[in-house]
Amino acid sequence: MPTESFWESKDLIPVAQKKVSVPAEFGLNYSAGQKIQINVPPSIDFFQPKETYLKFDVEIKGDSAEHTGARGARRLFLDAETGGQVLIRDLRIYSGGAGRILLEEYQNYNVWTALKYDYETNDTLKKKRALTEGAQVYDPSCRSSHGGKKSDANSCRHNSYFKNDGVGATQDSASHTDDDHRQKVKCLLPLNSGIFQSERVFPNMLTEGLVIEIILEENTNVFRQLDTTLQSREVVQKPFFQSLDGSGSNTTGEISSTLASANGSFTSFYLRRDNQQGAGGVVGNCPFVVGQNIVLVAPDNSTNVVASGYGGSANGSQVHITDISYDTSVNPDAIKITVNASMKDITTSGIQINSAVVAQDPRTSAYTPTYTISDTELIIQTVEMPAGFKARMMGMLKEGGTLNYDFLSHTNYKFSQLAGDLVSNIRLPVNESRAKSIFMIPTDATQYTKEDSMNASSTYFIEYSGDDTGFQSDVKIRSTRSGLVGIADRLNNYQILYDGKLNPTRPVSCSRTSDRISIDQQPIIELEKALAMGGVRPLSFSKFRDNFIVSRALTLQDGVVDLRGRDFSLQVQYDSALDGESAKNKLWMNWVAHLRRIVVKGDSIMLEI
Repeated sequence: MPTESFWESKDLIPVAQKKVSVPAEFGLNYSAGQKIQINVPPSIDFFQPKETYLKFDVEIKGDSAEHTGARGARRLFLDAETGGQVLIRDLRIYSGGAGRILLEEYQNYNVWTALKYDYETNDTLKKKRALTEGAQVYDPSCRSSHGGKKSDANSCRHNSYFKNDGVGATQDSASHTDDDHRQKVKCLLPLNSGIFQSERVFPNMLTEGLVIEIILEENTNVFRQLDTTLQSREVVQKPFFQSLDGSGSNTTGEISSTLASANGSFTSFYLRRDNQQGAGGVVGNCPFVVGQNIVLVAPDNSTNVVASGYGGSANGSQVHITDISYDTSVNPDAIKITVNASMKDITTSGIQINSAVVAQDPRTSAYTPTYTISDTELIIQTVEMPAGFKARMMGMLKEGGTLNYDFLSHTNYKFSQLAGDLVSNIRLPVNESRAKSIFMIPTDATQYTKEDSMNASSTYFIEYSGDDTGFQSDVKIRSTRSGLVGIADRLNNYQILYDGKLNPTRPVSCSRTSDRISIDQQPIIELEKALAMGGVRPLSFSKFRDNFIVSRALTLQDGVVDLRGRDFSLQVQYDSALDGESAKNKLWMNWVAHLRRIVVKGDSIMLEI
């Protein structure tokens, strides 16, 4: 006689659904590093996990001294791809009651979410995340006219984190403060955990409720700036220097290498109309803001600053913008940038017209922004079962029946690797009885300051840049997501040893990917299979180099693998440094996708991993 199941199709019964709000315990406002606790009461008998959301408002505050000129103003927002999810560092879910059993734990939850959102993405999902999760999406109105990669961090016109007074205006000279410049953003986040991504109704009454603990991320790793302002991002997508006087003549418009000459120092200059600068006859497309420190950079070598403030060291002092205006007295009309002090050429060779781009001064330091979360609550989609159904289910449990609730979860095993280790054998103490796949993410373990992380100064070198003329070997794109995504560094190949065998049987080559120019096929094939088995829909591989992942599907379709008592290790081999770049220390985040089971029998709750 077949065993009766709680999930049998004959249990199709009419149910009612409604949304309820459960506020966070111990206050509603939180800042970096603090713990949010939400208790889901057992009075909520059943709920739909995938339709349950974490809701809060997030507000970014700039540095208290950002308008003094020493630290410079700038436009800030949260991680473009993950939005508000980047604020969650650790996530723990316990059963309620006195037992308080840890049902699942996601250490470095934002790393897992970055993996999911980088590979399970398309235009529709990006736009939905921008609407509901505080993420960003590529803005065509701020597009580049010189090629390069589309960036989701390019929007200065339609960004939910700040106002742009230049939209519809021909001049912007106000020194914006937090109160009139930055905005609160409402976030409605799905929790990317096993329980809360399950399609099955969760029997909350049988676990005596749930306790959700969230540890918030530190300030260092969450803030981003517009890619169109950063020296170490796509350099050809930044505003181009046109001339000092708005003319097309080198005689009157170039920057002289001699300070004593007429054009030796200057306090204003014009932008070319490339990259939508001056589009519509307004200044709204200028990515810079009044108070921001700037320099001029060579367009064919993003590390080469060609002009900065007059005086100070050999590289000049810092200057900041005081006025951005649309000037119709020149031909063609152009945006004019005015700064607070004189600038000069620091190359000793002069700067001709159309031969530099404007970028944020990379020497700005000690900038310390913060964020605050407020009005935190969990929005739960409850399912109201008929009283007769609940009575029947409880009766079956009292008669010795068992309720099993399976869900796909992910456990993170960490391993640190020094930059000088060219060959490493990474052994993992895996102990899952029903594993499906594994994702091994070598994150950058270098300790960067907030400023270096936001400016992408000396961070991981992702790839070479290019423009409409092709590849540029002197222009490097660096990461603004250090510690959140995987880095290939100079990985030559890898193999995984488990069950006494090497898998695959031959090393998987990664040398083309780690050369930052081309791509290796086999790692992408391995990743696609692992994503499908790990509960992530493989919709896009455009981030294969930005978020590099070593992976392996341990089984296919509905199969599982018992890893208990088995030796499991990753063998990696690196080459020496590339193009003068130092190797990075790495913290491997090894996520094992596996099935967990909550077993409810009588008055007891057990967890099978």
